Amino acid sequence: MLLWPDDRPAPVLPAGKAGIAVRIRSKAGDPAPYPKLFTVGVDDRPLWWGLGRMIAVVEPGEHLVEVRGMRAADTARQVRVAAGEIAELEFWTPRASATSKVRGILVPAPARRRPGTGRYLVLGYLVAFTLLILTSIANLRPDGRGFAALVAVPIAVALLAIWWKRRGDARYRVAASVEAAEAGRDGPGGWFLGDGEPPARLADDGHGVLVVTGALTRDYTWNGRRFINHMPATNVNAWMPWPDLTIDGEPRPFSWHSWCYRLTPGPHEITVAVRAPESAADRFAGDRATHRVTVTAGQVTRLDVGVTGRVEVRSASLDPEAPSEITGFSATVSCTT
Repeated sequence: MLLWPDDRPAPVLPAGKAGIAVRIRSKAGDPAPYPKLFTVGVDDRPLWWGLGRMIAVVEPGEHLVEVRGMRAADTARQVRVAAGEIAELEFWTPRASATSKVRGILVPAPARRRPGTGRYLVLGYLVAFTLLILTSIANLRPDGRGFAALVAVPIAVALLAIWWKRRGDARYRVAASVEAAEAGRDGPGGWFLGDGEPPARLADDGHGVLVVTGALTRDYTWNGRRFINHMPATNVNAWMPWPDLTIDGEPRPFSWHSWCYRLTPGPHEITVAVRAPESAADRFAGDRATHRVTVTAGQVTRLDVGVTGRVEVRSASLDPEAPSEITGFSATVSCTT
């Protein structure tokens, strides 16, 4: 890792190496909620956590960059970097809400700031205030239902604004998943989609497309204390590795988020195997699930893979983010079409 402060030029990379810079944004108006819960990883390996910008020194080629938070894998991007090149990414959280249900997104720098719902909330109150002024000028005396309607106007405008903003953010996530446009052009038997959709050209008269989406739910227990909404970002034991996926016995590339595979029509057997965190992989077994899907020529078939991992750790320190040892691990896998 290399530090890259905002007020300094990019550091010099080692000879023959490439770099992936990730900035966790925290500037005013676009805050990163729960900053300690964001962990940056490259190729399924946690590297650093917190705010600001760091550079991961990597080999030239293609890499999968992730940012994980309270809801496990918030976002991921696939990047290609050449020797001596630095790919710059920014992670930010949409301003529709500051709750844990809002996932952040990783995009090429500089990220375009997207407005929140505040302006629409102000508009709703202005509309209500204008209606009150108009009723006063007209010397109207609204009854109880009239006052209720005046109160309902800003609430309705606020709810509509939040819905519209979240819908726009969802479209933005799809548009940001530029990897989907490259699907099918190269790759070892599978293509990363992020939040995008597979290109229509992949499905033809002789092939169908299988889209597999992996989602992770983590249950973490530290010294007997269960963390429901908090996951220590600095603890490597909290990092759940990607599942292993095979199609008809052939290993295929896979991670959290969506991947697609071009397959011949007919039935196929999908096997998903979950491993324990790297520090305990030799002591605890994971879980696996097998699911049969039928692929239709010219169509897209979808398979959702849900993984629930339960990690128990023990530490001699009173700090939940101090080094720990895994004392228990279990996982369950579910596959639904």
